[in-house]
Amino acid sequence: MTKTNYALITALYDTKGADLYNDVYFPIIKYEIVNQYYTQVDIEKYYDIETLQDIIDSDFGIKIPLIVLKQSIRAIGKNKNGISLSIYENGKQFKIQKAWDISINLSIDSKSQEIAAKFEELEQQYKLFLETEGLFCENTFIDFYSDNTEEILSYLEGNNSDAIIDEKYVNLAHFLLWIKENKIELYNIANDIFWGSIIAGFLKRNTADINIKSDDKVEYFLDSALILAALDLDNTDNVKYANELLEIIKYAGSIPKVHSLTIREVKYILNSVEKEQGPRPNTAIEEAYHRRKLTSSKILQIKNNLSQLIEEKGIVIFPSSETDLDNIEISYKYKQSVKLLENFRKGNSNNGIRDIHDVYLRDFIAKKRKDIVSIEKVNSYFVSLNSDLISYFNKQAQGKLSLLIHPAKIIIDLWIHSSHSSFVKKNGLVEIMSRCFALNNTDIRRKLRLVGKYYKESDGNYSHENYQAIYNALICRSTKAINEINLIIDNEEKDVENKEELNKKHIEALIKIAVNEELEKKERNSDLSRQIEQLSEAKRIAESEAALSQKQTETDKKDIQFLKEQSNQYKENIQELQNRLQKQERRNEINERIAAISNELVKLDKEKEKSICMAKFYLIFILECLFLLSGLTCIIWFIFPYIIKSSTIDFKSYMLANLGLIIGFCVSAIGFVVRTIQHLYILTPKVKYDLIRTEQINYWLKQNTQYNNLKDELNELEKEKKKNYE
Repeated sequence: MTKTNYALITALYDTKGADLYNDVYFPIIKYEIVNQYYTQVDIEKYYDIETLQDIIDSDFGIKIPLIVLKQSIRAIGKNKNGISLSIYENGKQFKIQKAWDISINLSIDSKSQEIAAKFEELEQQYKLFLETEGLFCENTFIDFYSDNTEEILSYLEGNNSDAIIDEKYVNLAHFLLWIKENKIELYNIANDIFWGSIIAGFLKRNTADINIKSDDKVEYFLDSALILAALDLDNTDNVKYANELLEIIKYAGSIPKVHSLTIREVKYILNSVEKEQGPRPNTAIEEAYHRRKLTSSKILQIKNNLSQLIEEKGIVIFPSSETDLDNIEISYKYKQSVKLLENFRKGNSNNGIRDIHDVYLRDFIAKKRKDIVSIEKVNSYFVSLNSDLISYFNKQAQGKLSLLIHPAKIIIDLWIHSSHSSFVKKNGLVEIMSRCFALNNTDIRRKLRLVGKYYKESDGNYSHENYQAIYNALICRSTKAINEINLIIDNEEKDVENKEELNKKHIEALIKIAVNEELEKKERNSDLSRQIEQLSEAKRIAESEAALSQKQTETDKKDIQFLKEQSNQYKENIQELQNRLQKQERRNEINERIAAISNELVKLDKEKEKSICMAKFYLIFILECLFLLSGLTCIIWFIFPYIIKSSTIDFKSYMLANLGLIIGFCVSAIGFVVRTIQHLYILTPKVKYDLIRTEQINYWLKQNTQYNNLKDELNELEKEKKKNYE
């Protein structure tokens, strides 16, 4: 689709007469019917729906399905709202008898031209913003709107669960945030066109039925990750995103819910943090833990008041007794569907509770849905941020309506079920922006961890400056830098031969790219400073000329006024450039400090890992195995001969003859008693392994207090950086 197409759609669906759901197809069809009536030469001309389809496609870039056109023509012919049609062949053909008012069409055409002109201005401002800020984005505004159209369409058709608009558009989101604060009229245009892209996606839908009446309320059962974010137990971007999502759902009149099993899963997570006296590195909760200065006792308090805290957020709890939850876990533990999901995740779960939870919630939603086959009639969803999980279950659904939904699709789903068009227009773009920020935050952290894996201090190219350049390149979404990291990711996933060597070469290329782009950025800042100097000189000359002109006669007053206006314009331009330069310089300072902290944290993480010694675990584990083996051997050695010779030997004599074995068995038994059953390493090796590891990490953290201090400073700098963009 083109800018002209989106401009025309935006103008058409901004009119007060457009019913944006039940009648969503009518405005575009009526528009073309009116145009054809006032331009046709032969008033007796017959039209077929294939011709109408081509006309709409030519003007709007949208090929509306023939079945929808047929339904719409019949409905328009019956209603006779400003248009009179003669219908033939049950809607396949029609003749336009009368169209009473062309003024609406003319108004729409005029407005679409204005929107198209604003679209051009929007693109120019975006290009200037990227150049000024030294940011990267290969995708244009037309790409942004087209991708949103496709994302909406793929969701409506049930073909894809992933968000097409993701972190790659984060710099466009930064621009939208900037114009929202500084050029609100331009932001409103961007928002209107975004609404047009939603309509375009809906019009392309193949499975529509204009006669269907949608349910006005939907239950959205939230996954554990969203619950943690809503409770401010995630990074700030995800927390903001989750809370905005809750407000959107509640405002639209639908119901955010959480199953009791999900609450139990959240408790498992909190319990792990409490016992280990802190979250594991690079987990969702880690940033919140340090930002909020949480402790084990505070985590315990949150866990004990979890249900109350959830209800305070306006989330309705679906109740289940502890006995019911225990039965669910028992009945699902050995189900084939749970085992398959566990294998898909390569066994990466918390004692299986995660897999049990996800499979059960899918089945739970399926039972609530019963035999619903239309998206308009869907009454419940399981909402998850995990795109891999959604795709996994969708593949198993084999084309049926998805039981899971990504938060990115909730806005459009709410519109389908409630027709709150003004609400969608207001919040749709806001949700997209928040999504991009949240996804970018996660993406940068993931890429930096991967870089740190191959970016070794022992290498010759290791330096603080190089690491900082890499960080800055990722912040700016450098296409070249990200491509190099994606190649490393591909090598990791495919486990190619010579992986280490290949990835080190990619790191070298990454460093070269990042350093060169950093030099280019510094040169742009220098150019900006030179522009300020040139404008300052021009302003000084203008002011001097104005002062001299004061001595001239009254006939020169126009020249004096012109020079004054020119001087004021120079002053405004200088101020704007100075503000930009100051913001850029502060951002550079923040990025430098963030890079330095990140670099230091990488070093400290390596030191922390080196400090961990698992000798205690392996020693105790081996000893327990030896005790157990010794005990079993003694029992077998003691009992077996007695059973064979029981008829020829008395018990007392046999006991004396095997005194050594009895003593050995007693030693083994005492060994187990000393340890006690509940503390045996061989029964819960993973738990004990993690416990010893956590103990050593906590000891290291106490000895290296600067680690948590750096984490806190990093969080504060991230907040300031976000405000600086605003």
